[in-house]
Amino acid sequence: MYNYSHSPKKALAVDFVGGRGYFLTVPTKSTYDNILTVEQYINNPDFGEEMIKITAEIMSFNTENEHFTPEKVKKMFIFDGKKIDFDAMSSIFCAYKEFISEVTAEYTLPYYPYGEDEKIYYTVNTQCEKLVADYTGMNFREIEELPLDTYLYLLRDAYIYKLSSSKEGLEYLENAYILTLTKPDRKALRAKFVRNA
Repeated sequence: MYNYSHSPKKALAVDFVGGRGYFLTVPTKSTYDNILTVEQYINNPDFGEEMIKITAEIMSFNTENEHFTPEKVKKMFIFDGKKIDFDAMSSIFCAYKEFISEVTAEYTLPYYPYGEDEKIYYTVNTQCEKLVADYTGMNFREIEELPLDTYLYLLRDAYIYKLSSSKEGLEYLENAYILTLTKPDRKALRAKFVRNA
């Protein structure tokens, strides 16, 4: 399969005191969805087992393809011989989430505030996956196992492609682009105002 990612793969270095270090890479879309779910409960002491499971999932995305189980993670994070160091797990979790944000920042969707006054009574939870499925011909299971940056790259292309197919969509994209500009387009301004003068 073609690698859609145009950015070089980056890795987050994680070093353990008195132990070895690992380089963590970008997760799959399904693991990222799990990370977002766990994030809500990160400081809840009753959620320890879930924190161990997600840490094992995160640690399994290493450059050496070493698989981590919850049992292996428990042994790695033992503190004072018996207590699990959830603060260290939380630190890795937060650093990994920040790393993902940095790697995927270039794949943000074009946005322009448009028609936000409309009431929405139901939400479609798989709208983005459907967009990528229609664009690529992949099924939902294949999409869930894509590396997150590849998924976001395809989502961005599918979104722009879909908007490009209508006059309203092209106008939306133009307005979204204008919002991203940090410097005025002097040539366009001169052409507009000199012509009207």
